[in-house]
Amino acid sequence: MSPRLEQVLDHLRQADGVDDFVVLERAGVRRERGPGRRARDLEERHIDVTIFRDHVGGRGVARARIPAAIGDDPDLLRAHLGDTIARAAVALGPVWASPPPAAPARVQVADPAIADLDGAMSALAAQVDTVDDQARDVRVLAIERWQCALHTQVGLASSYPSTLVSARAQLAAGAVDAEPALACARRLRDLDWPSAYREAERRRQLRARARATPPGRYDIILTGAALIPTRLPLAAPERPRAGLQPPLSLAPGGDPIRAFGWFAPLLAQADSELIRLGLSRYRPGQAVYHSGLTDGARGAAAEPPEPLTLGVDGTIPYGLRSRPFGDLGAPTRRQTLIADGIAQGSLRSLRAAAGDAALASGGVANLVLAAGRTPPTVLRAAGPTARPVLEISALSWLDPDPLTGELHARIDLGLLDDGTATMGGVLRGNLFSWLTRARYSSQLADHGWYLGPEAIRVDDVWVA
Repeated sequence: MSPRLEQVLDHLRQADGVDDFVVLERAGVRRERGPGRRARDLEERHIDVTIFRDHVGGRGVARARIPAAIGDDPDLLRAHLGDTIARAAVALGPVWASPPPAAPARVQVADPAIADLDGAMSALAAQVDTVDDQARDVRVLAIERWQCALHTQVGLASSYPSTLVSARAQLAAGAVDAEPALACARRLRDLDWPSAYREAERRRQLRARARATPPGRYDIILTGAALIPTRLPLAAPERPRAGLQPPLSLAPGGDPIRAFGWFAPLLAQADSELIRLGLSRYRPGQAVYHSGLTDGARGAAAEPPEPLTLGVDGTIPYGLRSRPFGDLGAPTRRQTLIADGIAQGSLRSLRAAAGDAALASGGVANLVLAAGRTPPTVLRAAGPTARPVLEISALSWLDPDPLTGELHARIDLGLLDDGTATMGGVLRGNLFSWLTRARYSSQLADHGWYLGPEAIRVDDVWVA
């Protein structure tokens, strides 16, 4: 326990008006080697405080991050915590009580091989050097070690270490056809840089001969970075985000839900608070498929060609979204949200879990999708219609509405079934409608926080 964390805990235990609290400290060091092979260490320490105040009419809550500018000044720390306590007094919500502490999940997320940063960086550089001979001067290698400690008023005190290793490179830097490559993993041995490099090189070669995507209707196939967003914030839940999310909600309209791309609407709809309020089209025991969705209206149920099975699992060893507990101390666990197209479980915040006398979800973890029934070669074959098949391997941007499922996505790189590489074009549609005609590859891919079909096909999609 750091001296600053001790100060925060001592003050909260003695302060008036604090009925419950959760304090999470993240301390990390990042060894980074950039262009020119210069290495540097960046150290971070963040303390997030959530304070609860109980009144006759409800429970107040406020959240704050202890600024580094406070330094060792106890008066500044006292004033900052006093302001948070005052905000909790007026931010009233429903009456509820924190559930008894539960044991954190047993999951390994720290690589013993990264105990020695010098040796780990040398091993990482050697792995990258074996395949990377074009981008040595424009690559960034990074190794992170984090120690997370959590303390609550109700007696939970736990901590765990975690690690993250990543490599970025810009292939053919300075050329018109420059292409980024990115790989990240919890362990050095899991960093599949050769695959990331080969895929980036393939995209670079396609981009060199690509032409504009003609507008029209296509049967699309989502693969690679187009299917799985490669965003580092998803890779490490221990790494503090720039802003604090509301502490009692899964924040369906913001990070990290939106960062899950195509899967964001499914995760947002599974929020138990939205289900309880009748604001979700996700109903346990009912199908998640609807057709004819426009402007958020519910359409008639439809039978998909391949039912979807989706779960979240925070207990996968060395999974990028795995960890023993979430930001408020709820243990991560394994849940099935959708089984054969039927809604099953739901994602519960700490407050929702207390009201339902159930376990909280501990945050959004790794996604697990069941394999489909279609072999990759059949998935990529032309259909019975005259529509061309467009395999999309990269997107410029993706903007799904987590609540309605309406989405827009701009194609960065695609490949038609006749071998023509294309760029540009905007996909428009509704995710819940697309699910009624989606087919999934029988071959699985493991992207750290995603374990599921390597490709998903949706027929009859408009590209503008």
